Amino acid sequence: KFTAKTETDLDDEILKKISKPVTLLAILAGIRLAIGEINLEENLTMTVEGILLTFMIVAVSFLVYYLLNTLILVSVSEFGRKSKIKVNESLFQFFHSILKILVVVGSFLFILASWGIEIGPLLAGLGVAGIAIAFALQSTLSNVFGGISMILDKSISVGDVVKLDTDTSGKILK
Repeated sequence: KFTAKTETDLDDEILKKISKPVTLLAILAGIRLAIGEINLEENLTMTVEGILLTFMIVAVSFLVYYLLNTLILVSVSEFGRKSKIKVNESLFQFFHSILKILVVVGSFLFILASWGIEIGPLLAGLGVAGIAIAFALQSTLSNVFGGISMILDKSISVGDVVKLDTDTSGKILK
């Protein structure tokens, strides 16, 4: 009722997207509190609470993902509508994929930490692996960021013919 009175659709979209994760989170929190009141063996209680905490972290991850995704989607569409600038769909999909990866990796690290697994060495290993991958994929990554730069500069558009050399050319379709 409160969101229907506002001028923007952002709050309506956010409530629509996060209602299921918030409901699931409330149910899991209630179950976790109820298990604390039941007299079970300590090992069984710790295991069940760990599993419930894992599910709660997954629910919070969905909540964060839906919240950020809705904020980005509505903000980009509002910006495009107000500024009369067409938002590039491929660039939006790229950042959408990056958001998914960040939320999944972050939630995985939180789950590991909740089970008592040290994530410091894992993060150090991921940092070293990231540097190695960045060096191995240096030319590919430079092409990706060069493509993003060309999209943002609007130096190319759909329908343009691109000539790489005398024998190689192509038309931009998407």
